[in-house]
Amino acid sequence: MGLESMIKNIPRKRLELYKNLVSTGVIFVIAYAAIVLAGLRDPLDFFKTSAFMNVFLALLFLSIVWKILNGGKINVPNTGNKQQKPVKKQYQPKQSKSYQQPKKSTQSGSWQCPKCNSYVIGNECPKCGNVR
Repeated sequence: MGLESMIKNIPRKRLELYKNLVSTGVIFVIAYAAIVLAGLRDPLDFFKTSAFMNVFLALLFLSIVWKILNGGKINVPNTGNKQQKPVKKQYQPKQSKSYQQPKKSTQSGSWQCPKCNSYVIGNECPKCGNVR
């Protein structure tokens, strides 16, 4: 039975009572902060006192309770009891770019001999002996 299901099963009047208590708590925390501020010479000194941390934590707690009462869900990660080893990132070294020489292709098919202007099939002209 989760916390959310417990909140859903609370009667409406009791839920409203809890919400009113949270609202009253917020008002008291703000009043406490105002009283502390009134006793200081400089209002910025409030951030140096321990009262600031008290006010901050109280407002944080009350806001979480308010969210729960209004139907917000709490997500708690499931850590389990297993000891997990930290995952190490495996870094791969950057590969340097290597440029390959273009392959010399053997040409096949017909071509026109530049010396005798005859069309030749193969690599050597049969009329003049010119090699492709």
